[in-house]
This record gives sequence, C-alpha cells and structure tokens, in this order.
Amino acid sequence: MKIDILSPQAIYELGKRSGQEDAIFPKLGEASELDSLFIVCDGMGGHEKGEVASNAVTQAMSDFIFQNTSPEQPFTDDLFEQALQAAYLQLDKIDDGAAKKPGTTLTFLYFHRNGCTVAHIGDSRIYHVRPKEGRVLYRSRDHSVVYDLYLAGEIEFDEMNQQPNKNIITKAMMPGVEYRQEANIAHIADIKPGDYFYLCSDGMLEQMTDAQIVEILSSNASDEQKKQRLISLTKDNKDNHSAYLIQVDKVTVERRDQNLPDNEAQMMAKSVRRVDSDDDTVVTVQMQPEVTQTHAARQKPTQQRKPVQTDASGQGYQSAQIAKPAAQQNKTRRSLLIPVLTTAALLLILAGVYFTCGGKDEKAEVKKDELATDSVAEPAKKPERDTMNIAGGETPKTTLPAPTDGLQQSEQNKPEEKKSEEKKQEENKPAEGAADPAANADTKPVAPTGGSTLPTPPPPAPSGNTPPPPSPAPSTGNTPPPPAQQPAQTAAPAASTPPTDQPQPKSVIPE
Repeated sequence: MKIDILSPQAIYELGKRSGQEDAIFPKLGEASELDSLFIVCDGMGGHEKGEVASNAVTQAMSDFIFQNTSPEQPFTDDLFEQALQAAYLQLDKIDDGAAKKPGTTLTFLYFHRNGCTVAHIGDSRIYHVRPKEGRVLYRSRDHSVVYDLYLAGEIEFDEMNQQPNKNIITKAMMPGVEYRQEANIAHIADIKPGDYFYLCSDGMLEQMTDAQIVEILSSNASDEQKKQRLISLTKDNKDNHSAYLIQVDKVTVERRDQNLPDNEAQMMAKSVRRVDSDDDTVVTVQMQPEVTQTHAARQKPTQQRKPVQTDASGQGYQSAQIAKPAAQQNKTRRSLLIPVLTTAALLLILAGVYFTCGGKDEKAEVKKDELATDSVAEPAKKPERDTMNIAGGETPKTTLPAPTDGLQQSEQNKPEEKKSEEKKQEENKPAEGAADPAANADTKPVAPTGGSTLPTPPPPAPSGNTPPPPSPAPSTGNTPPPPAQQPAQTAAPAASTPPTDQPQPKSVIPE
C-alpha cells in the first residue's frame, strides 16, 4: 500500500501561556507532502522542563525511525517500542534529579507499506475523519481523570472541559524506569482519498467539540482555510495549542497488500462510553489489488461499516465496524447445512418406506406359512382312477391330484402318514376280497396328497424295496367274468398287495 498526502497543515500557537511547552515534528514550516512521520507532544512540568521533554521525545523518536525504518517497508509494533524506548532514554539523560520531573504527552502517526500506525500517551488526541461520510472513524482515548469519569458514566462528554481536575492525566512520558508507560497503538488499513488525520494537544480541544471538527473538515474550503478555522476557534484558549492536519490524496493498493492488520474499530470502541469492547485482537481488512484511488476516481469501501452506539451527548460518535471473515464463514456454513438437512430428510423418508414395505412382506410370509401348515394337516384325498377294459389288458389310468405348494419333499416319506394311508386302504377293501392280479401288477404307487410337491405324471418309479410288478399269470379264484358279460368302464374291486418291508401307498380303484 502506498499513501500519498497533500501538503500538511501545522498549527503551533502560544495561546495565553508565557512560553511554548509543546513540540511538533516536522517543525513548523518544514513539513511537505513527502513526509510520512508526524509527532505532536504537549510538555509539562514548567516552562523549561516541559519544552525540553517534548522536544527530546520528538527528536529521539524521529531519529530512530529515519535510521531504522522506511515508508516502503512495514512498520511493526516492535519497531515502535524500540523508538519509544529511545525516547525514554533521552528523557533519562535530561533528568537533573529534581523532585519535579519533566514530562510530556505523545501523539504519533507514521505512514508505511501496511497503512499507518498511530499511538498515543496522555490526553493529546488523534482523529481519523472521513468527510464524505461525515463521521469520526477513530478517536484516541484520553489518559486523564475526567475521561475515566466520562467512561464510568459519572459525567457527560461535554462536561469534561468544565471539570476542575481536567488537567490531571493518568499517563505521561517521564524519566525513570519506574515511570515507564506503554502507549496505546492502533493499526489503520482502511484509508481512502479525502480522509483526514488530525493530531492535536489538549489546548486545541478546550472550546471545540468533535461535531465541530467533522463540520470543518467536511466543508468545501481548502486545507489552509480549514486550518485557519481551527485556529480561530481556539484563540481564547489558555493553554498552548499545537496540531498537524494531514489530508490523504491517493491510496495505491498492490497485490501483496492482503490481510493487512487493522484494529481501528476496537480501539475506537474503547474511547466511547457504553460500548463493551476490551478486545485488542488485530483483525484484517481484505484489500482489492492494483487499485489506485484519487479524488477524481474514488471507489466504495471494500468493507461495510456500522455505527457504534452514540453517547448521551448526542455528538454522534461512530466507529468503523469491520466486517469480519467469521460472518462470511457462518453464511457459508448455513448454505452448506441446507442440502445436508434435505439429504437427511430424504433418507428418513426412504427408511420409513423400506420398513413399511418390509413389515408387509413379513406378514405375507407368515400368512403363507400358516396356509402351508393348514394344507399339510388336511387328510389326503384318494386319487381317482379311471379303468377302461381291464380285461382287455389296458393299463388303468391314475389321475394324480395337483401338487400343493408349501410341503417339502422330505415330508412325503414320513412313516406315520404311510401307515395311516395303508390302514385306510385296508378298511376300504371289499368283503369278498376279490382282486385283479393284473390290475394289482400294473398299479403304480401314488404319492399321498395334501401338500405334495411331486411332479405331474408319469409318477415316480418304485423304490428299491418295492418288488417289480409280476408278469400276468393265470388267474386263480379271483378271475373276473368274461368280457362279453362285463360292462364297459367298470372294474372289480382290487385286492391290495401285502405290505413289504417298506410299505408304499397304493391306488384304489373305486367301485
């Protein structure tokens, strides 16, 4: 990032004091648009001591910055701390051991490759004002008793200048290790053309409000006219009043300027009452690469900013709220959550359909098993036999019942069922016991009905224990009547063959 500025405007007024205890860098009349370092200090401890202390700090810090840094390089907090320690060492050198120590406040601004770094100690202030938006983006927090009372809610912001203890500060740069104080540091990367940075001692603020500062800097007057307007509003002040007014002319963002540190919003929040923001965490600003901004071609800010709650005075103090990357991550997570929930809902629906259909299939299987059991329990029906011209030597036709599903092949040869079938056949034999040997010889075993899964005729061959059917032999006492006297389509009752070692069911010829 490269920041170009217009000619800086310096204010260095004596006021109603007899001597000047303030110090500014660059010195009055020496600043130009090529400068990148600006310091304003308000000395204290008496005329001589205050002037010496403020000048010692500005000189020591500027010397260290010019010797160890460059505006083309990033400026780190470690470098600032080294510059601050160099200033403290210079204060130690001027200490004469008197009880009344010299001291000074500090406001510091340095433009560099990562934006600008601002720091302060005491009640001198730094402002970052954006006239196009008519608001204060940053205002340093005074290290003073009255400002602490304001933050605590004891007094209003406009009442600080009327308090009798308004000149009592809680931090200052003084000689001695026991008096070392740390500075409040802010990193600012959100810088636009037309922005103003205003560094001033407390003498400039005795009769001036923040609203007046914004109004003056937002006017169409030139920078010189704006400076004169600020001086005219402080002419009756009792204290010295010193300041630097710097306007940004152009900002060039390069490709390497990504994720620049910026904690301006958090530091501003600490200076406004009723805003709980103790987080000093440095957040980043996403910068657009290769963008050059000028007064003729200004672009909208890359980050959305929201106003911070105003204080009770109605001054309208606002802060730059930087859109943090976490907000975009939450939005992305929410967008990813929608398809995940949709997929989960579809899986639940499919699971419900599967279990519903599976339950029906199980019920159907149970019902089918019950029907198969019932069919096995039913008594076997006797096969019907059609005989034609038995005497003529034709083979009797046996009609097998249709097979029934549900009974396994292993159930066909149960001995108990075979014995029951044989017993029924013996009970149905004719009284005279006449039987046709030829018929008995040609009769083939028939499988029991009621659930058999045997295939359709021809019937299975006799088992190994069943003797083969005998050949036709001369009939004995059971010879049927001559063919002329026997009516067609009739047959005599057949006598059963004595059971073998493994009895088999036999066909019964109906009367």
